[in-house]
Amino acid sequence: MDVESNVRQFKDFLFLYNSISEKCFNLCVTGFNKRDLEHEETSCVDRCVGKQVNVNHKVMSVYAELQPVYLQKRLDEMNRQAEAQMQAQIQQEQQQQVQQDSQQQIQQDSQQQVQQDSQQ
Repeated sequence: MDVESNVRQFKDFLFLYNSISEKCFNLCVTGFNKRDLEHEETSCVDRCVGKQVNVNHKVMSVYAELQPVYLQKRLDEMNRQAEAQMQAQIQQEQQQQVQQDSQQQIQQDSQQQVQQDSQQ
């Protein structure tokens, strides 16, 4: 992995950590009268964090399963687009060749006509 990828993963981790911390703090911490958390607040935070982590693991496992399928579909789509562009380019080149051939034929016909007229 390159440095940029590692930095991006670390930022994603920090975002997830901060998001979970904020959600669980707002949900569970109700009093600011004591320095330590109450037993109920601690239990709530433990349950909240556990649920958030479980959900994150499930989402990541589904993502890990679906990502290769999505990537393959995207590659197939890109290949179809590239093939369509190649076909369009080939058709354009063929049309240009036909136009050039017809122009050459017209020039040859006109030169032959001029030669025939000059011979008469």
